[in-house]
Amino acid sequence: MNWTRRSLLTSLLSYPTICATAPLIDIENGSSMFSQGSASTFNIKRSTVQRQFLNSNQEDKLNKPTPPPNKHFQLVKFKNIHTGEAREIEYNTQNHFTSADLAKLDWLLRDWRENRVEKIDRRLISDLVNIVRSLNRSNEKLVVNIHSGFRTSKTNRYLRQRSRKVAANSFHLSGRAVDFTIEGISVHRVLRKARSIASGGLGNYGTFIHLDTGPVRTWVA
Repeated sequence: MNWTRRSLLTSLLSYPTICATAPLIDIENGSSMFSQGSASTFNIKRSTVQRQFLNSNQEDKLNKPTPPPNKHFQLVKFKNIHTGEAREIEYNTQNHFTSADLAKLDWLLRDWRENRVEKIDRRLISDLVNIVRSLNRSNEKLVVNIHSGFRTSKTNRYLRQRSRKVAANSFHLSGRAVDFTIEGISVHRVLRKARSIASGGLGNYGTFIHLDTGPVRTWVA
């Protein structure tokens, strides 16, 4: 074929138009524009073409799966058996509490006889909630009955006069101990779970459980 300068320029100028009208790849069938057959055999879905014009943010939204409902948060109800007061506390899998919720627990675990509030050891609260969580597989709201929390020296002396099981140097005096039960769950079942969770002392008093953040030890009173 003999090419004149004019015919060569005409061919080069028309080449982009030819490329623009013929797709390189058939997205649906995976065939190439260099396959045998006419250009009419190539088929690109309309949704695929429209998708090419989406900006990156829109495409990310399309590709991003719908997040499942948040099941990481649970409620636990604490109730003081002596005063009848109750507080509901929300916690997550990392046992993160709000300062307001911690203040509620400090109040609920106060020495109700002297009406004196003391800051409860946060590790004690975390251990207690971990025990509750280990027993709460159906995401229900469990009720923790508080039998004793913080005690003043006066209250501790009074209780020692009534029972030989009360220690003179009790961890209750520093807000590092709690006596509790969980409604609907036996003391023995709670103890079985608590043994692998408690970071300090764990005592079985028959009708309630003692938990503290002192040295690791277990006993039956």
